[in-house]
Amino acid sequence: MANLYVAIYKPRGGNVHHWALWLEGAEWSRLFETTGDSGQYQVSEIPDVRPNASSRHKRNIFVAQIDDYNGFIENARACTPPEDSAAWNCQEYVMGVLEAANDDGIINDYQYGAIKTYLEDIYDE
Repeated sequence: MANLYVAIYKPRGGNVHHWALWLEGAEWSRLFETTGDSGQYQVSEIPDVRPNASSRHKRNIFVAQIDDYNGFIENARACTPPEDSAAWNCQEYVMGVLEAANDDGIINDYQYGAIKTYLEDIYDE
């Protein structure tokens, strides 16, 4: 079992907060994020990191406890930027991975609906 969070960071150079996904197991963790500029984003997986170790970290938003963390990791690795989207960014990445996790039954409809509503309210902040 692992806890899944959306990690929110202060903007780096722009005006939009950075979002990442943090998966925390009993003795391990993984941070999934995308960085770069429009058309040149790269998805990264960082092992054994705590989001609050960054001075830019604002908060973690709990999503769910998940049993199929390997399935979640596969979804996070598979979500890549579309080649034709100038608007795709770290926030789109997080929303896409969460949607895939819901589609695969890793997080249930209630959990997905709650986090989606919350994130849509703070989108582009």
